[in-house]
Amino acid sequence: MSFDQENESWAVRSVDEIIALGFEEALEVAKDEISKYSHAGVFESGPVWTETWYALGLDYSTEYPDLIEIPKKSCEELVRRAQKHQQAFELLTEVISGYINHWIEPPAELKQAAVNIVKGVLVRPKRARGEPDPGTWARDHMILHVGKLLEDRYELNLTRNEEGDGLAASDIIFHALGPYTDLTSRGSIQSILTKPKKKELYVKIRFDWIDSLFD
Repeated sequence: MSFDQENESWAVRSVDEIIALGFEEALEVAKDEISKYSHAGVFESGPVWTETWYALGLDYSTEYPDLIEIPKKSCEELVRRAQKHQQAFELLTEVISGYINHWIEPPAELKQAAVNIVKGVLVRPKRARGEPDPGTWARDHMILHVGKLLEDRYELNLTRNEEGDGLAASDIIFHALGPYTDLTSRGSIQSILTKPKKKELYVKIRFDWIDSLFD
């Protein structure tokens, strides 16, 4: 029996119980974070897109909100990734489109990539086998992010067992998710919070994001 199945029937703490235990602020913070994530388009595009975005230091232009700016040193790497990964290819085409739409000459590497796309030399790679659905990945990433925030700020355990008397981040996340997910149990959320592979990718993207703040 999987962790998810085993915990499927466990009762989640009610909102009243969460408030009575003194964690009303934590619930509101979780709701706010999830609302922000649901409107963050970068996370709706999948793990490769998001990891590439932060690893290469991309950002939206302050002058043109739909123009993605890329450091010149990252152009070659973006093209290299676009040759291997579908999501990176889609990110590359969006970056190039931004330059074209605003009549701005792109860096040489991107200009050549645009020519290669038109010629059919650079083509959109097939989706890799086993690659997660972008929407599912975004949901899981959001849960891991909010879980980490609650763990650090409110010293909550991410999960709890059936007999546990206390409160876990999974209880708060269940209520904070509201209309943003089809997950119907705390057990499903706990499963996401404890899967090593999901946590590993989350940590990598988190470090890339922190690094990007100091570039």
